[in-house]
Amino acid sequence: MLTDNELLKAVLKIAVAITDGESGDIDLTCPKCGHPARVFSYAINRLPRYGFYIHCKECGLLHHFALASRPSNFRVDLVFPEYQKLEDQAMKFADDGAMGA
Repeated sequence: MLTDNELLKAVLKIAVAITDGESGDIDLTCPKCGHPARVFSYAINRLPRYGFYIHCKECGLLHHFALASRPSNFRVDLVFPEYQKLEDQAMKFADDGAMGA
């Protein structure tokens, strides 16, 4: 069993490989449960910012990364509505919080 810090490092390594590297060079199974089928999705934030989600539907692991620029491996067909909706809700929440500050 991985510690929280080890789990975060493993997920970050996967995220970097998918967004800006060669995903073929890394084991893409879930670092928490070992399940091979995981979902990853980009989300479009306020350009030039993007979001990136890694989700294991087997164990529920869900991580979000805020990306400062367009990832080199970005493809619009990898923007899944479920994750774009999460990104939009987060931006609305941030906007509402900024209005109240």
